[in-house]
Amino acid sequence: MKKIKKWIVDNPDKFQLLFYYYFKVKYSRKRDLSTDEFFNKIMKELKSNGAKFIVVGTPEHGNIGDAAIVYAEYMFIKKEFPEFQYIEIPEIYVPEFSEILPSLISKEDKVLFHGGGNLGSLYPAVEIVREKVVKNMIDWEIVSFPQSIYFEQTKVGKKMLKLSKKNYKNPKWSFFAREPVSFSIMKENYPDSFVELVPDIVMSLDISQEFEKKERKGVITLLRTDNEKVISNETIDQLNGILLKFFSNAITQSDTTLEAGKTIPQKSRKKILVEKWKEIAEHELAITDRLHGMIFAFITKTPCIVFKNGNHKIESTYQHWLSECGFIRLVDDHSNSEIESMIQDVLNAKDFDFSLKGEYTPLIERINRMNHDE
Repeated sequence: MKKIKKWIVDNPDKFQLLFYYYFKVKYSRKRDLSTDEFFNKIMKELKSNGAKFIVVGTPEHGNIGDAAIVYAEYMFIKKEFPEFQYIEIPEIYVPEFSEILPSLISKEDKVLFHGGGNLGSLYPAVEIVREKVVKNMIDWEIVSFPQSIYFEQTKVGKKMLKLSKKNYKNPKWSFFAREPVSFSIMKENYPDSFVELVPDIVMSLDISQEFEKKERKGVITLLRTDNEKVISNETIDQLNGILLKFFSNAITQSDTTLEAGKTIPQKSRKKILVEKWKEIAEHELAITDRLHGMIFAFITKTPCIVFKNGNHKIESTYQHWLSECGFIRLVDDHSNSEIESMIQDVLNAKDFDFSLKGEYTPLIERINRMNHDE
């Protein structure tokens, strides 16, 4: 095991290439799902009468932020397009549905890709699954819910970008970026497609009234431990010392992911989300380096201090959408005085009415125009 770990560390490009082709082979295999209850349930829904919204590629892994995106997509569709039936195709079933979906839907149906931060080379399995869909639906209009995009400057990253530019070269497809850096990358690399900028779909949720009367106490930290972590252990120790000044021992350590190996199935999604939002809303302050840690603080109206992560997602989202939000601050200077000053500022915030509701108009308009000749 030690030799394998050392080889991975010493050969990151080769490991990434191996990882990429593993998923290429995995998702090319045919599976017999004729006795799969959930697969057959989706088939029945797709064959039913009436106009449908079909969201492709929804996850069930243990990332609560991704679960919130699926839930927000569902709520967005129910609010803005109540006349449509909502159908999810989880990413584990996409390889099978990618080939048969065109024969199961009509022109009154609308196909959308699940949003998030999975466009690019960071999550090759998701990109490979999406690739299978677009190859089989060249003649269909498809809209992607708000996404971040990131291709690493590695052999695999460059290869995947080249394939992405080829696969998504279609004027019938629309991409919505959730922050300006991704918007620029999409505009540059997908010139034939419609590209627009709207906030992360989770920020469209209106849930704050559920927590308005909740008593708040102490601080909650939602900090990464994965490969996007950039905060040093020294900074975390420094931060804990600062927090003790403000909150004594009332510090709750949490995260926006479940324990390794745990999943978030569709039937449990809302319960898990509400529990996490309730946990955050019980605190006077949130500290996070996770994008959806910041967004959960925003939708629960919880004062929040945000640290940058290993890519552009947090900083670009904050600067464009939340820099005018008085109860959220992004840390640039890790000095004690700067962090303490920011904590004091957000704890003293009075205006919690900041809203992004009107920013989703381009997405609504684009979806309305789907399958209609312009």
